[in-house]
Amino acid sequence: MKKLALRIVTIAALAVVLAVGASCAKKEADKPKDITINMFQLKVEIKDALDAYAAKYSAASPGTTVKVETLGGGGDYGGALKAKVQAGQMPDIFMIEGRGGYDIWKDYIATLDGEPWIKDTDLAFKVDGKVVGFPVAIEGYGLAYNADILAKAGIDPNTLTTRAAYEQAFKTLEAKKRELGIDAPVAMAASVAGGMWWVAGQHNLACYWGGGLAFDDTSVIQNALKGQLDEARFAQY
Repeated sequence: MKKLALRIVTIAALAVVLAVGASCAKKEADKPKDITINMFQLKVEIKDALDAYAAKYSAASPGTTVKVETLGGGGDYGGALKAKVQAGQMPDIFMIEGRGGYDIWKDYIATLDGEPWIKDTDLAFKVDGKVVGFPVAIEGYGLAYNADILAKAGIDPNTLTTRAAYEQAFKTLEAKKRELGIDAPVAMAASVAGGMWWVAGQHNLACYWGGGLAFDDTSVIQNALKGQLDEARFAQY
């Protein structure tokens, strides 16, 4: 059993509206008004960092206040964002989840071509060659293990430092399933009844869609949209 490496990238999309007021030559320019920039995001694990950054930016930018609202941990972020639109409270900065999110919110998303940060990343989110998203998170997956089961199988977890070692451990567990009283060497903790269906649907299955491929390689997804399954890759997954 082979484990595919996976990186999930969550993309933030920026929608900016600039209001420009005209003034007569004989009139004094209007005093700039204080502005508030509202951000809505779904990554609870980076909430503290974003809150701290918003506070620091606000302190360094007189007249500008950045507010961050976080909804995550299984909450219906997409539904909440739609509710904000209906209430006339569309945030200035918000997160989208890949191309699916872009297709929903593209009318609210500005093109970011020419921004200085683009040269510093290989993960800018592009659609039709145009940069429309700034990457804000890269997630890594980890494996937790049952120490008692590994001990019974004669596997020292301290030796699991390479892919080959993991593959051998999985083979050992597979061969000793009945002896160990397990159904499979690997299990995923995701309860559908507990509202965790998205872990399997969005995260785990992403190993099949893109694991081990270049960031911009969507060939497996494109084939799936045509009704084609890569049987060898799926068996490996």
